Amino acid sequence: MTFQTLPMIEMDFAVMNEDFSRYLLHDGTILKVKIVVKKILRSAESTAQGYPASISIDSINAVAAIVPQSLKREPSREPWDPP
Repeated sequence: MTFQTLPMIEMDFAVMNEDFSRYLLHDGTILKVKIVVKKILRSAESTAQGYPASISIDSINAVAAIVPQSLKREPSREPWDPP
């Protein structure tokens, strides 16, 4: 299988609104999540209808938690060692 790389053009953009989505978890924690777009690229080639043949978005996920005081305790001193 061969992949063809299309020439891409970086698009300038302005952020109109970049608010967090908020999720209330069953333990009372509020989870705040948003996508932060760093770069938008479109292919130089267009479809027959005039749309870009390809679009690419470079982004990161920003996540924060507001934890109720009743769930907070002293941090563990053990090193984190995932499986």
